[in-house]
Amino acid sequence: MKQYYVYILKCADGHYYTGVTNDLERRLAEHQSGLHPKSYTYSRRPVELVFSLDFNDVYRAISFEKQVKGWNRKKKEAIISGNWEQLNALAACKNETTHLGYDSCFDSCFDSAQHDVAQQDKSPHDNRTPETCFNAAQLDKYQPVVAQCNALNTGTENP
Repeated sequence: MKQYYVYILKCADGHYYTGVTNDLERRLAEHQSGLHPKSYTYSRRPVELVFSLDFNDVYRAISFEKQVKGWNRKKKEAIISGNWEQLNALAACKNETTHLGYDSCFDSCFDSAQHDVAQQDKSPHDNRTPETCFNAAQLDKYQPVVAQCNALNTGTENP
């Protein structure tokens, strides 16, 4: 059975490169030798193999490679060091409009099917209003959305 590998290289400048191959030794040698002058790693040599994971299915390997390429540095470093259990914590949304605040403020904007689903998963945050969810700067930023929600709730939306 053919094996496929998703690998992460640490480049000389500290960046990480993620790739997929069916021959890890050959591919690493290609990166080290500079076989492809237009490749990402060409000007970042030498490179060091810091992670690899083998797959029996090429589609799973490609899917995992694409997933890892979308990860931030901390998530990549977690799997490099074998700390897979850290991935959930590192994936948590920490921005101002996280689902923990933003979405529940606009529950009333859901259509009826979405609203029924939302009601099944009631949380203590579900009775918040935009005014209690956002600080003044955020409220100004999201005022058009708030106005649209209010209009939908009162039946005064524009056609």
